[in-house]
Amino acid sequence: MVKQNASLYRIKQATVKEQDEILEHWVALTTFLPQQHLCPFGAVDIGARTLQLKGALQNTLEAPQATIFICELDQVVVGSIATVLNQQGGYERPSSSVLFNLWVEESQRRQGVAGRLLESAYTWLTQHGVTSVQAGWHPDNIVADAFWKKQGFQNYEVISARQL
Repeated sequence: MVKQNASLYRIKQATVKEQDEILEHWVALTTFLPQQHLCPFGAVDIGARTLQLKGALQNTLEAPQATIFICELDQVVVGSIATVLNQQGGYERPSSSVLFNLWVEESQRRQGVAGRLLESAYTWLTQHGVTSVQAGWHPDNIVADAFWKKQGFQNYEVISARQL
């Protein structure tokens, strides 16, 4: 694969204008993840899940305590990351954030897109006084596991599931 020139990529905060392209990424992520590991909720109903994701996307775009960054290549969205501010009351550093729905089009992976999206999120979070950030991924997804650990994330909690 030929590595793209980093200057061809444009990182920016998403607007409602990019909503449909972002939704495609989020739906792709929803269908990709169950192929990688246990899905305690069963098979994905794409229609119902798409409606749910569309609502979450709209809420994230409209909320002042949340944002989505996108990466464009030739005015096409090729990656996204979302974040929401999250207060952890009762702690020394309560200003936190949760990162979610990091997704890069397969043809654009290993080009630095995810790292640039993450850096944009960090800048926004720092401007909002955030002192810690959380992200979740499945440890069996070795690419995601390596990426997040390379970014300095450490496991501090285990979430488990089983079917009844």
